[in-house]
Amino acid sequence: MIQTNGVIPADKGKKRKLIRKQVVSLLKNKTDVGKRVFPNASIPIWEKELPVILIFPRSEPATEYAQAPKELNRDLDLAVEIVAKGPEVDEDGNEPRGQKSLQDILDDIAEQVEDLMSPDTSLGGTADESSLTNTEFEFESIGGVPIGSARLTFEITYKTFYPRNVDKQGSIEDFKKSEIEYNIGADPLTREAKDSLDIPQT
Repeated sequence: MIQTNGVIPADKGKKRKLIRKQVVSLLKNKTDVGKRVFPNASIPIWEKELPVILIFPRSEPATEYAQAPKELNRDLDLAVEIVAKGPEVDEDGNEPRGQKSLQDILDDIAEQVEDLMSPDTSLGGTADESSLTNTEFEFESIGGVPIGSARLTFEITYKTFYPRNVDKQGSIEDFKKSEIEYNIGADPLTREAKDSLDIPQT
């Protein structure tokens, strides 16, 4: 067993950002939505701009993956939400002939998203693994125009190091020295050798 006392910065926020941007890159101008793919859910949406795709995180449980240095395994639930409108309906709820229904529009775009996301499960190397875990639908009518959404949730697994030795200003100390212990035998309490390694600073 080798133990090191080094400093490795956390990069969880940066990795989430890279994952969202990679999903945007995978989908933009490649579905019926066109270029209207956004890496957040905080933009105003106008009816005339539909359909759109919004990409945003929902939850991210984390578990310890390694201890020396401490590393976390994260399971990000990322929503890829399609918002679309269908043709206006009459008083009886009937859609005009020859026009695609709202449900068909959502189904077609959802299928396109799945086809684009499934071949590259590492999302361009930004994650360890990704897979579709759920699809939810919601519908409403605004002035006779059906509006609906299909939210595809992808579980995306990736790893980050846990931050250590952070000062009061939030900066991270330089990695200057490493204490190393060697344990070759079966007894975890026995240390056969111990060494100290000074890291050259530029």
